[in-house]
Amino acid sequence: MTAARAFARSERGVFTLPGMLDRIEAFALRHRDVLLVLWAGLLVQMVAPYGGFLSGDPLLYAAVAKSTLTSGDWLSPSLGGVPYFNKPPLFLWWTAGVFQVLGAGMFAARVAGTVPGLLLLALVHHHARRTVGDRMALVAALVLATTRAFGRNSGVPRLESSLTLCLLAAVLCVELGARRRALLPLFWAAVGIGLLVKGPAGLWPIGIVALTSVLRRTWFPWNCGRFWIGLPILPLLATVWLLPAWLRHGDAFVQAYFVDDLEATALGTDFAVNPFTEYGSTLLRDWLPWFPFALHGAWLACGRVRRGDGDAAWPLAWIAVVVATLLPMGVAYPRYLFPLLPATSLLAAESIVVLRPAVATWRVHRGVFALCAAASAFLLFGPLDLHTGDPPSIATFAPVLRAHDAASPVLYVGDHVPRRIIAAAVFHSDLEVRPISVAEVRARLVAGEPRVIALSPRTRWTGPDDTVARRLARCEHEDLVEITLRAAPASPSSLSPPTPR
Repeated sequence: MTAARAFARSERGVFTLPGMLDRIEAFALRHRDVLLVLWAGLLVQMVAPYGGFLSGDPLLYAAVAKSTLTSGDWLSPSLGGVPYFNKPPLFLWWTAGVFQVLGAGMFAARVAGTVPGLLLLALVHHHARRTVGDRMALVAALVLATTRAFGRNSGVPRLESSLTLCLLAAVLCVELGARRRALLPLFWAAVGIGLLVKGPAGLWPIGIVALTSVLRRTWFPWNCGRFWIGLPILPLLATVWLLPAWLRHGDAFVQAYFVDDLEATALGTDFAVNPFTEYGSTLLRDWLPWFPFALHGAWLACGRVRRGDGDAAWPLAWIAVVVATLLPMGVAYPRYLFPLLPATSLLAAESIVVLRPAVATWRVHRGVFALCAAASAFLLFGPLDLHTGDPPSIATFAPVLRAHDAASPVLYVGDHVPRRIIAAAVFHSDLEVRPISVAEVRARLVAGEPRVIALSPRTRWTGPDDTVARRLARCEHEDLVEITLRAAPASPSSLSPPTPR
């Protein structure tokens, strides 16, 4: 654009402040539905009951990302000096990148989990709007945003929201590729990215598209040449992580990922549960009040498929493939059902619109806007504190960590050192953790080094040097981890157990 044209446009008010405000207002009016949905989803993610701290898998992923950022070795994410192979690295890289921009803390960790969830909401609304209209799109996105399972799993760094985003993007590449064939090769790129997020679960779109073709009685997209052009992208993305990890770590990587993680998850070698009982209770607890509407919507979709309506095929195929994969597994976590949310949200929206055909979009707009405004005002000015409490692992050992000398090591003694203890020390308390052998501890005790404090998860045992020496005589096969403070010890207030609310 030349200077003369820019000046002419500024004279017409495009680049002036009133002109910019008019354009912002026009954009907000044009995209008011998706903005309203994102607002509601963000509020749900903010008030999800996490107690103000990370724990479990979100804490583990945040600690690995922080350790990766500290070490600078992005090809081999690690935790406590030990390489972390249990999950593919893409989400860990994303979290570490967010930490590099915003700093490694609670806010950045929740941003890393929130962004994929909001993108999933926008993608569900966008696709529904193109296929079934504005009203059902708004209802489907609001159903997704207000499902308890969405708030519990997308407000913290978990893999499920990113995986589901990749699954939906892959399926939509095929759905939209019927008219725009250039999108078909991107299917394999989305599958490869999902593979880098959560391993074999990223391959679900292949089964979903295959079953959708069967239900529609068509060979598309398998008979389309452009679809197969992108196939080399899948192994290329897979080797980005698998090949360097195998070359650097060899059998240790194969044992940790393919045996310890995948085999234990698929076969339930660690512990076995009844998936019907676990998933049934999850649906009744975390998916109400929309679960009955989703069942009714699935019944309506089955009728449409029998009448030859192919648009209703892919949500049914999505649910069938995911459920058929989860039921035979030996473990059943509630979060494993999260990838069902896009399909069930669309089915629930169809049911709601059929049962209440007179529902007006403007009434939904006003009602959701009023609720979001009230919730926002309460969060800003109300007494609710979203960032209180300490992780249970830190609160348990707070008196010991607070009392010990910064120059002395703290040993965690146990048959198996829980990763949540290491992750809590790395992420929440900025402690440095490294593995240490029993022989090294004995040598340091003989040399008269400063007092050693040991922590035991079973007996909460602590003791001076002589007690540590006697204890070490009976723990030849136990794991030990040395925890040292990087700087000054944390203040007592930050390490004290949380006050009951």
